[in-house]
Amino acid sequence: MRRARALVVFGWSVSLLAVATVSVRSQAAGSSGRSADATHAPAPRGGRLELLPAVANLGGHESPFFGSFIKPGSSPEALPSDAACPPDMVEVEGDYCPYVEQKCRKWLDPETKLQCAEFERPARAGACFMKTEHKKYCVDRYEWPNKAGVLPRYMVSWINAKATCESVGKRLCSDTEWTLACEGPERQPYPYGNGYVRDAAACNIDKPYIWPQPAKVYDPRTSAGELARLDHREPSG
Repeated sequence: MRRARALVVFGWSVSLLAVATVSVRSQAAGSSGRSADATHAPAPRGGRLELLPAVANLGGHESPFFGSFIKPGSSPEALPSDAACPPDMVEVEGDYCPYVEQKCRKWLDPETKLQCAEFERPARAGACFMKTEHKKYCVDRYEWPNKAGVLPRYMVSWINAKATCESVGKRLCSDTEWTLACEGPERQPYPYGNGYVRDAAACNIDKPYIWPQPAKVYDPRTSAGELARLDHREPSG
């Protein structure tokens, strides 16, 4: 099967998972930014970040309840940088593979085959069947606001998430950058443990699904309560 990805809707809420910036050693002056975007200076320590309120804009078109806010198809141009990854970020380097063959040996749901309990360990870990793309960049250690013990931000549109990242000299990571950071150099199916066995306690994707009531989500009088009922977030770290 193709690379396993956890594309789970957490009660119609979307978490701002990560922001990335270019590592010092990742780009030369004037190079294009397929792997990552750069900053001109370290992120400011002070100042207020203008984020989309969790409920205030539910009636407009900015609030996404479906899918990802990582806009496909484009990456901003990278700029040169002489600074190493900041302390609140980690450097990621590796060869991204567009197609990784991963075979499930044990399903949690044999009928639908959407949740794999354990993947086979290949004889050659990380084997790729297509041309790889080398990437080198920095990524936040935790979900935004990138602080251990803090709940990740959610209910943020792609536009607002992008603006927030840019306000601190960073940018949203691309889907391929996020995948590479999670899979690691051996391109393992799960980003925890031994990389091949699913652990329900390691991630909140195995929590029971709560069916949302869209009318309550969009009604300003009931939206806060409904979003709280649907919230599956866990503190970062």
